[in-house]
Formats: sequence, structure tokens, C-alpha cells
Amino acid sequence: MPIKSLVFGLFFVLVGLKLTGKVLDYRAEHSSRQMFQFDEEGIIVGAGPVAIQKGSQRAVVFIPGLLQSTQIFQNLAKDLASRINADFYIPLMPHMGRNLDSLRRFNNEDNLAFIKSYLSDLSNKYNSLEIIGHSYGATLLVHLHRLQELPSNARYTFYAPALYVPINDMAHKMQINAFLLFRKYCDYKAIGCTFPSYESGDEGARSYLDNQMLPPYIVLEPVLQVFDLDTEENQRHLASFPESHVITMAKDDNRVNFIVLSKVCQENPRCQLVSYDSGSHVVHQGNRRQEFADNLVQIMEL
Repeated sequence: MPIKSLVFGLFFVLVGLKLTGKVLDYRAEHSSRQMFQFDEEGIIVGAGPVAIQKGSQRAVVFIPGLLQSTQIFQNLAKDLASRINADFYIPLMPHMGRNLDSLRRFNNEDNLAFIKSYLSDLSNKYNSLEIIGHSYGATLLVHLHRLQELPSNARYTFYAPALYVPINDMAHKMQINAFLLFRKYCDYKAIGCTFPSYESGDEGARSYLDNQMLPPYIVLEPVLQVFDLDTEENQRHLASFPESHVITMAKDDNRVNFIVLSKVCQENPRCQLVSYDSGSHVVHQGNRRQEFADNLVQIMEL
């Protein structure tokens, strides 16, 4: 077959795949809008910002991870609010807790600016802040702290921070970018796009994972944003973090590297490591949820 014919044939195949992808993405966006009720701001009802205010002089702030709404910490915040004299906040970061098209616009610049402003405002209202950042949320905190853009009256708990991410390598980036040539959203189990992602937690977390207020697709563009913050500069800053802090995570976490992060903490005299034998990436939603909550109470009472 002449080379010219092969080139034309390949061109039409690629165009066909691209058009098919656009149709599938449109259907995904349409179906996701039918799954939930949205408020006037386009936020999924029940997934919006949380504020439990009791008139305390101390605030506890949970920063959710990649693409998560406030739902991920709502039960934990309610539990702790009944045990600790503090006000509790869970911010909803830009583009999160909304429809698929909004999730795709997730980016580091917007999230960093939002968290910087949000925490600055709270620091002016409270004597002290206890900030718990989960996964990507923890990485945002490390990055802002490195730039000296976080409040001085805050203490930090980094919960399974998304640094030293095992899949942050050229091969995985190439795979994601190749997929993005044809689709925005992934729901192909054969290539790991499973929803709910049960491997994120243990059996005790399945109820939460089954009922997440998230469209049932993996939005891949934000994953590249996580990789962009997983830099040597941020890794070094966590390793030499200059203030008293906590790193907490499960030994079987399959999203981040427990061995590396535990070593980083153990080599920093200002770091306290709180680990769990199991629970994967959402320990606080699984079988160890009570142990996790109890440990947070102890950390905050130090």
C-alpha cells in the first residue's frame, strides 16, 4: 500500500477517534448534570463550604485533596466539633464540587490563590489555626509555606501529602497526554479508570466511596496539575519543614509513598509521624476512622 494512502488512512482514523471522543465527552457532561442537584452557584447540593462556628478563638481547617468536595471531611469535622473547643471549616476550592466541565478547569494557580486568601482571612479572626491538608491539599500548603505565604499563627498536619508521588514520571505523563488527545474524561476500567475507586480505602470506606458527590469519571487534566506541584523544591521543603508538624498516613497507601514520606518525617526532628497499618488513602473514612479522629484530638491538644 502506498505511503500516501497509509497517511490518509491514519489521518481519518485519528479524526474519527477525536470526533467519537467529543461525542462521548458531551454525553458524560450531560449525564453528570442529571445525577445531582445544584445550587444557584453551580455547586452540588451538600458538597459546598462548611463552617461550624461556636465562638471559639481557635479554628480547625480541613483542606480536601484532588477534586474532592467538602463531603470527604464533613463527618469527621462534626465528630471533632463535639469534642474540641474550636470552630471548624472545610473550604470548597475553585471548580470542585461541581459538574464535569468545571472539574476539568481545576488548576494550581486558582487553588493556591484561593487557599492563601482563605487562610489569611481566618488567621485575622482567630488566635490560632490547626490546618489539616489531605493529599493534594497538603501539597498546596507545603508550596505556600515554602513561599512564606501562609499565616504565622498556624500548625500543620500533612495527611498523606501528594509529594514523592510514585506515578509522577515521564511514562505516566505521556500516557495521560496521549489519552487527552481523544477524551477529557476516563471511565475505562481496562486502563485503571474505575469509579468508585475502592483501592483508595479499606472495606470500611466503601459506603463513603459508593456515595461520593462526584461524577463517575476520572478527570485526567487535574492529575497533571498534581504532578506539577510535586517538585524537588516542595519535596525538600517538606523534608526540612522548619516548624513543628505532623505527617499522618496509612502504610498501605497506594497513592503516595509511605516509605519515603515516613523516612522524611523521621529525619526531621520537628516532625511527628502518625501511621496506620491499613486504610489506604482515606484512613478517616474506613475501619480506623475512630482511631484517626482520636489521634487528631491528641495532636490538637498538644
